[in-house]
Amino acid sequence: MNHLFESGLFDTETVSRTGTGTDDAGSFIVSVSAEPVEGALTLFAGYLSEPGAERRNETLNLGFNLVLPFLENLRIDGEYMKAIKRERYSGADREFKEGVLSVAAAYEFVLRKREVIGGGLFEERKAHILSEPLEVSLRYEYFDDNGLAASVDAWSVKNRYSAGARYSFYNEETSGRNAFLSVEYRRTGLRVDSPADMEKDDDEIYARMGVNF
Repeated sequence: MNHLFESGLFDTETVSRTGTGTDDAGSFIVSVSAEPVEGALTLFAGYLSEPGAERRNETLNLGFNLVLPFLENLRIDGEYMKAIKRERYSGADREFKEGVLSVAAAYEFVLRKREVIGGGLFEERKAHILSEPLEVSLRYEYFDDNGLAASVDAWSVKNRYSAGARYSFYNEETSGRNAFLSVEYRRTGLRVDSPADMEKDDDEIYARMGVNF
């Protein structure tokens, strides 16, 4: 939370953290998952608790992963996170219980025969890249700031649309070396209360090249 206030998002002359913070690293997460439809549907939930100023910050999240039996190359993911307890800010009359909804869909174009590899997570990820060298994805995110921007004369993210692709363009079977290129476009909508001349939309493009060996 200190980083949030140091970022310059808030006017610290009017809004600040109540009480004193703590260096206690007593954070914990409790999570559970279930697979009601094997290989097709996974449900998960989690509870997060971390130190705050005078009171703890607690968050609940729920989500799912879905692979359609008749379209196995399509993966759909959804997650919802909601603050259930937040520290109060000095200069604001209440706590702000933010929430976020995220839905994504990814499609893998299998251009090579799928290679099944057991073992650790890195080996599984490597096998995925080799088997599905081209993957495209779409994501939508909605952020509910619970009135934070309007109350403290600041800004917050309202929603974000993302589109991305990853292509594995080089693969050396004998050594296992692999190289890939990924690109992503994001359009972010903002709630702007201050400053008045701030843009209400933001466009970004990311590109990355990586090597696995």
